[in-house]
Amino acid sequence: MPARFSRLSWLDGPRLVLFAFVVLGVAYTWLHRDYPIIRNSLLYAGIAEAVIDEGILSPHVLAQAHKKPLGFAILAAPLVAWLGPDAGLKAGSALATALWAMVTLLFLRRRAAREAALNPIALPLALIISLFSALVIYQFPSAFPDTLFAALFLVTAVFLDLALSKHVRWWHGITLAAALLLSVWVKHHGFVLLPIIAAFLVLRRDVLAWQWRERRWRIWDWGLPLVFALVLLAVASRGWLPTFNLARSHSYLAEKSYLAQLLENLSALAVYLWISFGVLIALPLAPRAWRRPTNWEWPALLAIFVSAVLLYEGAAYNARYYLAITPLLAWYAACLLLHLNSLAQKALVVGFLVLNGFNILYYDVPAFHRLVKLDLAPLALPEIDNLRLTAQQTRERENLALIRQHAANHDNTLVFLSRYYNMGGYRPWERSWQRAGFFPGNLRIHYAARWSNKLIGKFGLSRAVIYEYVGKGPEKSRLLQDSKIQGALHQLNSRVHLLDLSRLR
Repeated sequence: MPARFSRLSWLDGPRLVLFAFVVLGVAYTWLHRDYPIIRNSLLYAGIAEAVIDEGILSPHVLAQAHKKPLGFAILAAPLVAWLGPDAGLKAGSALATALWAMVTLLFLRRRAAREAALNPIALPLALIISLFSALVIYQFPSAFPDTLFAALFLVTAVFLDLALSKHVRWWHGITLAAALLLSVWVKHHGFVLLPIIAAFLVLRRDVLAWQWRERRWRIWDWGLPLVFALVLLAVASRGWLPTFNLARSHSYLAEKSYLAQLLENLSALAVYLWISFGVLIALPLAPRAWRRPTNWEWPALLAIFVSAVLLYEGAAYNARYYLAITPLLAWYAACLLLHLNSLAQKALVVGFLVLNGFNILYYDVPAFHRLVKLDLAPLALPEIDNLRLTAQQTRERENLALIRQHAANHDNTLVFLSRYYNMGGYRPWERSWQRAGFFPGNLRIHYAARWSNKLIGKFGLSRAVIYEYVGKGPEKSRLLQDSKIQGALHQLNSRVHLLDLSRLR
């Protein structure tokens, strides 16, 4: 190879896939920067703003966080201070998703190293299966912490694998403990790693016995950091480490039976599998799909993780919770695929690329979504809650455009109706959306959980734009039930209304 090309030798097949994925993800985030962050992302924006304004240990940080973890918002705070809450959180999730992709390659290389006899195409194939999905692509601009948690989860799994091996090094245990703590700090779901670690200890008792006989000091190298991490988690659970936000009551199971919770959550698991793996979900039907595994700890990891999510009351609509196990499932899918005959391999790979490619375009590209939606209306393609760019973010973008259009003719006054969390002294809608230019700079904003005729006198309203951030089903704001103002109310869409009381005179 000519000398001038030798510097590119590191860019092998998997790294090239990874590089292309990150470049496209960053470009995707930039091209859709004018879609506002919504829902829990606004909570993270409020946390980051509170950290910037008053410091990490301020009580306002915990008041703003409710029961949410603080790690992602704290890490994103410098980006929020630099770019604003909207762009800062999107940049944070883009960096986290790029990190998750890199850790995915690290994880897959570890799996490939332990099964060296496999076809060398297994690694790049598993990487493509991991990354090529609408759910993964959306994580770049999502402003959510899920890929950061998924990356830390995989780091914990990799270094747990290394620590409980015959090749353990002194720094493996320290990295394992740090990744475990950071996983819980970023997302409280990190506690699922505790039963996973226990399962690894039981299933690798032969390795533990070898370490005790041959490398006894290595057990202390990983054992002491792990015990230290467990002690810190116990202390954090008592509320003595406030940045973990574990002192509040965190309900795990809703007031329903385990069976009812399981059945409700299975829909999110089905959505995850379909949107992530497409036609490859047929692979378990392959003749060699259920052969006896050589390492039981990895199926145990999957079983524990999936069981924990399926019994969690907040998992009914959150397919993104499963992102942490995507690389392991992709590895199994790639291995199964390579055991099929050539014709079946080609058919499934083409089917995967076509279906997942269509889903990426349909759920992640608003222009394509608008173009295709009318033609596919009879098919009634579902709106997936965790793919929000072409759903709620598009709708809120249109709503904010209507507010900007009509605010000047309605006393620059907005009545913001929402029951979506109590934001305390911080107004992340106002601060995030106004700094991003979604709200006019001179807009006066009044907040209320629901509409009441008394708000007219309370806020001194004559003309105003009324915006129902949460405005359907049982959370309806009661605006349209106020018979006294119907003659003064003009409905622009289901969420945005114009109030002009001069029409009643």
